[in-house]
Amino acid sequence: MPTPSIPPSSVIEMFTDVPINGSYEHTFYFGSVPEQTKFFDQFLFRKIYYTTYNRQNQEIMINEKADDYYSCNYLRFQNPRFGTKYFYGFITDVLYVNENTTKILWEMDYIQSYWFEFTFPQQYVERCHGVTDEIGDNIVDESVAVGEMVNTGYQPAGYGDTRVVIAVGDTRLDDFRGGYVYNYMYSGLQLYQYSHHSHEIKELIKEYGTRSSAIAMMYTCPVKLLPSTEGSIGSSFQRDGEVLQFPKPIFGQSIDGYIPRNAKLYTYPFYFFHVSNNNGGGLPLRYEFFEGDFAKVYIQGSYVNPVQIKLRPGGNYKRNNSGYVPDEYLMLADYPQISWVSDYYQQWIAQNGVNTALSTIGNILNVGASVVTGNPAGAISGVAGVINSLSSAYVASNHADIIRGGNNSGNANMVRGENDFFFTTYTLNKQMARTIDSFFTRYGYAQKRLMNLVFWARPSFTYIKTYNAHVNGTASDKAKKCIQDALNRGITFWRGNFVGDYTRDNSVSHAPHPDYYTLLVNDGFGAGEYLAGTTVTIKANNPPEGMIFDHWEITTGIIPNPTSPTTTFTMPEANTQASAFFREKTKPEPEPWNLAKQLQLHLGEVEWSSWITDAQVWMFGSFTTAPWCATCVAYCAYELNCLDQFGVPALGSKRELASTTSMKNRFATLGKLHPGWGYDKSYTPKQGDVLFISWSSNPSDLDHTALCWGFSTEGVSQLTYIGGNQGTGDKDGITMRTVPPDSKIICWIGEMDNSKIVKP
Repeated sequence: MPTPSIPPSSVIEMFTDVPINGSYEHTFYFGSVPEQTKFFDQFLFRKIYYTTYNRQNQEIMINEKADDYYSCNYLRFQNPRFGTKYFYGFITDVLYVNENTTKILWEMDYIQSYWFEFTFPQQYVERCHGVTDEIGDNIVDESVAVGEMVNTGYQPAGYGDTRVVIAVGDTRLDDFRGGYVYNYMYSGLQLYQYSHHSHEIKELIKEYGTRSSAIAMMYTCPVKLLPSTEGSIGSSFQRDGEVLQFPKPIFGQSIDGYIPRNAKLYTYPFYFFHVSNNNGGGLPLRYEFFEGDFAKVYIQGSYVNPVQIKLRPGGNYKRNNSGYVPDEYLMLADYPQISWVSDYYQQWIAQNGVNTALSTIGNILNVGASVVTGNPAGAISGVAGVINSLSSAYVASNHADIIRGGNNSGNANMVRGENDFFFTTYTLNKQMARTIDSFFTRYGYAQKRLMNLVFWARPSFTYIKTYNAHVNGTASDKAKKCIQDALNRGITFWRGNFVGDYTRDNSVSHAPHPDYYTLLVNDGFGAGEYLAGTTVTIKANNPPEGMIFDHWEITTGIIPNPTSPTTTFTMPEANTQASAFFREKTKPEPEPWNLAKQLQLHLGEVEWSSWITDAQVWMFGSFTTAPWCATCVAYCAYELNCLDQFGVPALGSKRELASTTSMKNRFATLGKLHPGWGYDKSYTPKQGDVLFISWSSNPSDLDHTALCWGFSTEGVSQLTYIGGNQGTGDKDGITMRTVPPDSKIICWIGEMDNSKIVKP
C-alpha cells in the first residue's frame, strides 16, 4: 500500500540556528501557546507554501535549491487536518535531488508539539533546581567528593593560660568549719591558687615543711575557671559557664577566594564549623543547624581536680529548645598535677625528735650507774643504746627528700599554652568550590523525594531529572514516552534564547549574584567564570610544529603583556574571549659551510672506509682501486648539492671529476681557475677552495687534488690543506698537511662560492 500523503495545502516555516536538537538534553519552556509561537518567530528563515510532505516518513519535497537550506535545522508547520495547531520538528538532513528540487528529512519535536496536552502528577525527583536557595534550604546529601578541605584559621577559647592550685588539708586553719563547697561539691580541702612564678607557692610549701602530708595535691587549672585574685579560693566560689558565638556564613562571602553562585556550598560537608581540643579530638558542627545569626557553643568546667572542661553546641542546635544535645560535646582535660619536694629529715625530727632525745639521755644515765656499781655489762648496754639512737638520727639526716605529686606536667600543649579549644571554619578549597558550584549551577541539587515538578523554578533555566517518570495527556504514547525518557535522563528547560549560557544569573531567593563573567580561551588555557576585577592567568598551547607564539588578542579588556605566552589580565565586566596567535618560526641563518668542512667530518678515515667506499661507488658505479683524491672532493660537492660549481651536468658527466687534471680544466672553462700563491699573488685562497698539486712543482703535470683548510701570511705563515688518498703509513686516508703559503706544489686554485653552500 502506498504511503499516504497530505495534499499540498500546508505552510511550512523553516528556521535557522534553533539551539536545541533531538537529544532532548535542552528544550524551551513556555507558559502559553502564544508565547511559544512568538518566541520561534525570531528563528524564521523562510515560509514555504503549498508543500507536499510525507508525515509517516517525515520527508518534505520542495522546489528549491538545496544550497539555500543547508543552514536550516528546525521547522514548524500547520496541518490543515488539525486546524491551527502547530507542529515542531528537527531537520535531520537536507538532500540534493536535482538543481531545483530538495528533500528535507526531519523528525518530530514531541515536547514542543505536544507539551500543552500533558499534565504532570507528582514525580520522584532525583535532582533539580529548587524554587528557593537560602542557606540551609537544601541539605540532602550530594555524595560528591569534597577534596582536601581548607580552614579559615584557628581561634583559641582562652583556656590555655593556667595557674597552680594547691589543696591543703589543715583543720587548724582559722576559717576551717568542717569543709568547703567548690563548684557545688563538698571538699574537706582548702584551695589556694597562684601563678606559676609566684613566690607564695614556695612559702606555702615551707610553711607545711614538717607536715607536708597536709598538702594533698598541686595541679594546674585554666585561669578562666579561677577567681581573679590569687590566694585562697573562698568557700562556695562558683565559676559559671560561658557562651561563645561565631557569625554564620552569608550568601556571597568568599570560600577560599571563590564566591559561589549556589547557597548549598555554605552547608555541610562543603562548609562547616569545627572545634578541636588540640589533643586528637574534634567536633564538627553544621552552621545550618544553629538558629539565628550565630553559631553558639557553651563551655563549662570545674577547677576542682581532676580539671575537666566540656564544650557543647548551643543556640537551639538541631532545633533543640533546651540547647542541649547529649551526644555532641567535646572534652578538654589533661591538666597535669605538679610535683613538690618536702624535707625528710625535718619530718623525721618532728616525728621522732623527743623520743630519740629521751632514749639517749636514759642510756647515758644507765652507763653512769653501771660504772658506779661496777656493772660492766650494763655500761656496755647503755653505750650501745646511745650509739643506736644517734645512728637513727644520722640515717634520717641523709635520707633523700620526699617527692610528692605528679611528674607529668611537661606535655607539649601545656608548655606552649595550647591545651585549649580551637575554633575554625572548614571550607572547600577554591578549585573544588568552583567545580562543585559549576555542577550545582548546571544540574541543581539532589532531592530524592516525591515532589511537584516546577519547570520555571529559576528565571533563566531549570534542570530536572526524575526516576520512572509518568505523564498524563491526550497525545500519543510515543509522545508520552519521549517526554518521560527525557525527564528520566535529565533535561534543562530554558526561558529564553540563551541555551547553554550558564553564566546567567539564575538565583531566586537571595541577592543577585556578583558580576561573574565567562572567559573563553582559544588555543590556550585559563577559560572559566571570573568575578569582574579579578586577576586571571592565561597560558597559550604549545605551538604547532614550525611555529612559535606571537601574541594574544582579546575581545573585551586589555592584556598588558600580550607577547608573553603566559600572562595575566584583569577580568572585565563582560564576557570576553582571548585568542593565542602563532607565527612561523624564523629560520636560523645557515651555518657557514664549505667543501673543506664537509670533508673534515671524515678526517682520519682510511681506505676503504664506508664513506670512501660510498664515494667510489657513487663515482664509478662499483668498488674500484682507482686513486680517489679528486673523487672524495667531488663526493663532498655532491653531498652539499653544489656540483653545478664544477660544471655538472652542463659541461659533462660527474665521471670527468675523478681526474685531477680534468677537474682543473673544468674550473678553467668556468673562469674560476687561479694560479697558486707561489706563482701569482693576485688571488688569495680561502677555506673550501680546490687545490691542484704537483709534487714536482710542475703546473702542467698535476698529481693530487685537495681542499684549502687555512691560509695565512701573518704570524705563522702557512697553508693547510685537507685531502683524501694522502699517505698515513701503511694506508692512504683523509689527513691534513701544512706547507709554506708560497709553496710551488700548489700550482692551481679552483675558486668555490661558499655563499651558495648550505650545511646539510
